[in-house]
Amino acid sequence: MNEKRLKAVIRLMRRVQEKGGKIDLRGWQKTGGDLAVKTEATAHKCGTVCCVAGWIGISPDFKAAGGIINAYSGGPHFMNSFGAAAIAKYLQVELGTAEQICGLVEGGGRFNARFYGVPLRDVTPLIVAERLTKLLETGE
Repeated sequence: MNEKRLKAVIRLMRRVQEKGGKIDLRGWQKTGGDLAVKTEATAHKCGTVCCVAGWIGISPDFKAAGGIINAYSGGPHFMNSFGAAAIAKYLQVELGTAEQICGLVEGGGRFNARFYGVPLRDVTPLIVAERLTKLLETGE
């Protein structure tokens, strides 16, 4: 687990919460347009809703590490991997853990609420930050 990057994601989720940003774990980005937004600032300005991986993909820390996003979907790419696999490589966690962070059932691609303890529609950036803090502190 890359503690520095996980802490950066926790800070990101707290920023998203403070700025009124929203999370929807059912898609990388929901922009209302044809192209994905490329920066966190733009996402806040135009009210873009992202999943956790979508927010990570437009974060300065992810970009500084060499990550990029798909220009249309907003899904993250990192070290020749896409989606949850990219998040796994970025955070240096098991793929199953990254899938849970993204709200997916391990290996199944279906949505899963167990990791966050609330229905996916009720997941907030603050809930994500708190859950990732627990992961950082306990490894679970």
